[in-house]
This record gives sequence, structure tokens and C-alpha cells, in this order.
Amino acid sequence: MWGNLVFLAIGLGAAPACINWDLIARRTGDLNALILAAVLQVLGILLPVLVLSMAGRYYPTMPAKMMGKMTLSYGVAQIIGPALTGMIGAQFGSYNAGLYVAASVMVLGTGLLFGLKAVERRDVRCVAG
Repeated sequence: MWGNLVFLAIGLGAAPACINWDLIARRTGDLNALILAAVLQVLGILLPVLVLSMAGRYYPTMPAKMMGKMTLSYGVAQIIGPALTGMIGAQFGSYNAGLYVAASVMVLGTGLLFGLKAVERRDVRCVAG
């Protein structure tokens, strides 16, 4: 039962993406929007390869839990990112501010990964020591 509700919630959350992609296509051209969508799709296809291996390492007893969290995070970012960038672009007349926000989020994410790496090193020392 919960699985159906999750897909319903994700579907409802994804619905505004049609409007956003229409706006992107109007601003960048149909082909450029399709190219961008295709590149994002390639990244989306490859993401489970990375996540599956990480899920097994970091959550060996419950890898599906991490997969669910990663899938939800990825989906939310795909919905919010373009919408936020579009609103910022409309407000400031260029996409520069939106790109700065996106880069800042990536820097934050990278910092969190460095933190995870430090935790991993600590755990290895505790097991070895």
C-alpha cells in the first residue's frame, strides 16, 4: 500500500516539471531543452550504479533504505532545481544567480561527502585499532 502512495506523491510532485520544461524550451529552444533533458536522463540512469555500490557499503543490512532516500533526494532536486533557477533568473534577469545557488548546493554536498569520508576513516581506525 505504501508503495502506491509513494509513487502517487512522486507523480504529483513531478507534474509541475512539464510546465518548467515548457518554460525552459521557450527560453533555450526545443532542441536545447531536449538535449538538457537527455543529459539529465543519462545521469539518472547511471546514478543507481553508484548508489547500489554505496548502499551495500554504508547500509549492508538495509540497502533499500538508502536507495529510497537517494531516489527521493534526486527526484526532489530535479523538481526544485530548475524551478528555483527559473524564478531566480526571472527575478535578476540572468541565470548567474541561479548558477551560484546551484554551485553553492554542490559545494555543500561535496563538504558533506568529505565529512562522510572522515567518518569512514574514523570507523576503519576503530575497527582496526
